Amino acid sequence: MPNVSEKKKKLLCLLQILLSETDSEHTITLPEILQRLESMGIPAERKSIYDDIETLRSAGVMIGTRKRKTYQYFVERRTFSVEDLQMIAGAIRSAPFIPQEQAEKLLSKLGILCSSHQVEELSREIFAVEESGPAKNCVFSTVQLLCRAISENRKVQFILRKWQLTPQGKPAYTAEAKAKPVSVSPWKILTERGHCELLGSTEEGTAMRVPLAALEGLELLSEERQAISEASEAAEQGKKAEKIILEFSSEQLSAVAERFGSNITVESAGKNKLRAALKIENSSGLFDWLFSHGPEIRLTAPKKLVEQFRERTKSLAKLYKS
Repeated sequence: MPNVSEKKKKLLCLLQILLSETDSEHTITLPEILQRLESMGIPAERKSIYDDIETLRSAGVMIGTRKRKTYQYFVERRTFSVEDLQMIAGAIRSAPFIPQEQAEKLLSKLGILCSSHQVEELSREIFAVEESGPAKNCVFSTVQLLCRAISENRKVQFILRKWQLTPQGKPAYTAEAKAKPVSVSPWKILTERGHCELLGSTEEGTAMRVPLAALEGLELLSEERQAISEASEAAEQGKKAEKIILEFSSEQLSAVAERFGSNITVESAGKNKLRAALKIENSSGLFDWLFSHGPEIRLTAPKKLVEQFRERTKSLAKLYKS
């Protein structure tokens, strides 16, 4: 007669077998379960397995049954579907701050959440990912420390490097000789077009947004971050939304929607013309995008931004004047 400890061990091992070896397309029979348990040094009887399966079901484990020549058992539903895990795996691979070696470690841990048969599905690369390099490894360690600072509500300190030319004529982030460390309250880590930036606030409460690759000597301080209300205000200053209006031909609707998403207001502006009103949080890349589309897409408001774009085009015209 097995004691209570042995019964608990058998129940846990049975759960492990079902989770790792079965899914909706891969089942296991009672004789196979008994064989697996025996290989683990756990003797069991058929009736006790029936009772254990019912115990697991009553605890919320979704165990399905199929009748073929004999009854077959499998885990019918999990917290994460294979499709969910594929998206998470793709996000890990495409994260601009996770190096390949670290990504593989995370993916191997992710495999615990599905059956051994489904692990192969996670290895399929759905997203096209740039190769990792020394900078990516450096940024990953920076992200880890910043995540800790944010979760523990602590300030960080670092030296802010600037772009400078190396003796070989290559641009690189370099710290100035007399550069002093700055103390910052980290608020968020932003990712845009493959680049990571820190959004935080200085001791004076001024919002700052800097590339993670520009941080040197990052340290975790014991001081608490500034109050959440102040940090929130600084965050809003760092990403103040601005309303703009664009006019374009109907053929350019896809280009506008791909750039700004579907959450925009579009109305007719005449024959084969459309007008879109939308909000942007950062206009830094807007001019480049408008230049790439030439006369097909026109910025009409706000007036201040239109004037800035007009001056930019004038300066470019002078630069390339023959």
